[in-house]
Amino acid sequence: MRAPLSVSGGLSLAGGQFDLNAQPLNIGGNFLMTGGSFLPGASAVNISGSWSVTGGTAELAASEVSFTGNAPKTITVNGRHFGRLTVNAAGSTVSLSDDLHLDRQ
Repeated sequence: MRAPLSVSGGLSLAGGQFDLNAQPLNIGGNFLMTGGSFLPGASAVNISGSWSVTGGTAELAASEVSFTGNAPKTITVNGRHFGRLTVNAAGSTVSLSDDLHLDRQ
């Protein structure tokens, strides 16, 4: 297994292509995507904050996204699908701002 790519704060993607090539990603804050392409492939994505995808292409069908930490979280997917989704955030409030679609269980 490859060492994870870690971002200590939030991560914003407004353009270009971010291809993880099966490398795990740890985000210490919020993930905000307004454009570009996010291609995690079969990567594990761990996030401590909120998730907001309002534009661009997010191909998440093969990935597993896990929400961690005790801060309140909001998930906005704007019609995109998650492959797998795990919430391991004891004491945290998780809110959905639109419909959530899971492709795998």
